Amino acid sequence: MVMKTMDLQLGWLEAFVATARHLSYKLAAIELGEKPGETKRHVLQLERWLHRVLVLDAPLELNEEDGEWFLPIATNCLELFSDAKASPNDPPSKLMLRKSKTSDIRLADLQTFIKIVEHGSFKETAYEIGCSHDQARRNIRSLSGALGKTLLEGRSILRPTDDGIRFLETAKFILETLLHSQAIIPDGYDPVREQLRKSANTVDIYSMKLSPILSQFEQKRKMSKIDQFEITEGKKTLKNLDDLSNAISNFLASKA
Repeated sequence: MVMKTMDLQLGWLEAFVATARHLSYKLAAIELGEKPGETKRHVLQLERWLHRVLVLDAPLELNEEDGEWFLPIATNCLELFSDAKASPNDPPSKLMLRKSKTSDIRLADLQTFIKIVEHGSFKETAYEIGCSHDQARRNIRSLSGALGKTLLEGRSILRPTDDGIRFLETAKFILETLLHSQAIIPDGYDPVREQLRKSANTVDIYSMKLSPILSQFEQKRKMSKIDQFEITEGKKTLKNLDDLSNAISNFLASKA
């Protein structure tokens, strides 16, 4: 039976953990050396993969249920992978054809390594996980590059090296833990409804921020035409936000 490869990247976990630590996409992006939009996109990709809402926006905070539940899982997986990486004093791997960042590693890379240890060949592994021989080889190169270790040896029959044997249990644990996390979907969970709730929260926050600003304008003794224009436009925006919030609430209530 052909297995479907997994596309989750460890970089998505890094983005989520950094965002949870700073409660800021900007600060998380600085830590990760990327743009804030990229960090936010990785968190959204992780949410879609898990079928959970992990982070609430405006202001940014962890979702009390899903986010706080998954944070220690993501942190543990990243720490285990980091612990398995080569130390600065280790000699460079002969099979490390290119240097890969931890963030580039996918679950498919871990799955490929585990299956090669099981079958002893790229051919059987590629068939089982549903990819080409070249892709299976690239997966192993990425994993070896990120770890800085030679994981496999042999020609006709592939065997794990000593480093590969030590990493095998870590690979299995990370893969099984994350797949198990994805499989746990609460009864009645609807990802569309959860995203709507997330949107409603954002709309309500903007409304609460806009209301006192309008009040300050209205309390001015002397108002310019620009002030009057800002008040008129602000009230229109506030009404639109209220209408949108009510529409989302009514929709969610109808689907309850």
